[in-house]
Amino acid sequence: MQDDADAVAAPLEHSPEHSRGLPRIADIARLSGVSTATVDRVLNHRPGVRPATVQRVMKAAAELDYIPESDLGAALGPKPVRLAFLLPDGTNRYLTRLGQLIRQSEAALAPLGIRAQVEFIKSFNPDLLARSLLQHWRKVDGVAFMALEHPAVREAVNELAARNVPTVTLISDVQNCRRAAQLGAAKPAGGRNAGPPFSRLLGGRVGTGESFTSTTRCRASDGSADGVQECS
Repeated sequence: MQDDADAVAAPLEHSPEHSRGLPRIADIARLSGVSTATVDRVLNHRPGVRPATVQRVMKAAAELDYIPESDLGAALGPKPVRLAFLLPDGTNRYLTRLGQLIRQSEAALAPLGIRAQVEFIKSFNPDLLARSLLQHWRKVDGVAFMALEHPAVREAVNELAARNVPTVTLISDVQNCRRAAQLGAAKPAGGRNAGPPFSRLLGGRVGTGESFTSTTRCRASDGSADGVQECS
């Protein structure tokens, strides 16, 4: 990756704006030790600038009150992990409740650096599921889905794995593929056992798998139909 972080910043020009003390791109460039072109790329979120240079420019911009502190925190903090949950659309109240609960947990998941979306797939069949899996690889960092044992689904999971997008199967499973983990039928310890699979889905962030399952309050229920995890 190339940027002109070592280029000499343009000298400050005398202008009415500068005379009033308002920060300018040239001021940010001088304080951060880069060129105005680099500052422009960073502030407009264009690629081609090293992460360390981005941090230096953003800190300089915040110090000069060019951007609010909240923008600085968003720029320097880790990018949120984007998760997709693919569930069959239908009358199963447990799966419906799971999807609703994940959607309702958006605000609670934000501090954990997690953005979760739910997609209910109508006419749930292997071809539609495989197509949906492949459509998500550019949009998310991990996928959790109720699996169907089928070559098309297996190939889609392997394709996502090849693109470094982990998958976790929920309740049902698909064999002989590169899925990261499986969260199976409900057991007395099902809620506690959900942490490790979701930790893999979340890229191994320490504690986030357990925090995710705690936030969504999933618990195993011996009385749930077909061993599906009940969420409440």
